[in-house]
Amino acid sequence: YRNTLSLVAGNNIDFVNCNVWGGGFIHGGTNPRYSLDIEPTSGLIDNHARNIKFTNCNFARAINAVVGGTWGEAIFENCTIDASYKHPNITQIGYPWAFTLSSLGDWKLNNCKIVGNATEKSTICTHYNAYDLISDFAENGWLKIHNTEFEYCGFNGNGRRLEVRNVTMKNSLRPFAL
Repeated sequence: YRNTLSLVAGNNIDFVNCNVWGGGFIHGGTNPRYSLDIEPTSGLIDNHARNIKFTNCNFARAINAVVGGTWGEAIFENCTIDASYKHPNITQIGYPWAFTLSSLGDWKLNNCKIVGNATEKSTICTHYNAYDLISDFAENGWLKIHNTEFEYCGFNGNGRRLEVRNVTMKNSLRPFAL
């Protein structure tokens, strides 16, 4: 199966004390094989996933990335994104990625814990630059990381707008690069 949880549209949705695990594990899955994928069916403004909040949730055990998102708006509060488990069929170093969030969205991680693979110490987290002409995030997307700890993973910030406050980065061979 593709993803554990796919948010393809919606507004004002709260997830509290949820466990979202196993993206792409069943029958080998099809890409993107994330535990959480926030990806509306198009970038049209009416289709965005808006005002989504995850509180005290755990995301883990995916093939390609634990959390991914584009064309959306989500807050992760007191959540754990755990990319420490590597599926036996995956040999690439750095996989699964902990998160991959596009600049076509507003994302906030507050008081979260991002955990990579302790053996490799090279788990990938990324905020990547993306372009479109039809979404209201085209020039205004953000990633805000506040009071969050990264362990055994690095971060690559290529998105347009990034805010980092009170963040701990430790035990990683991959850099925290902006």
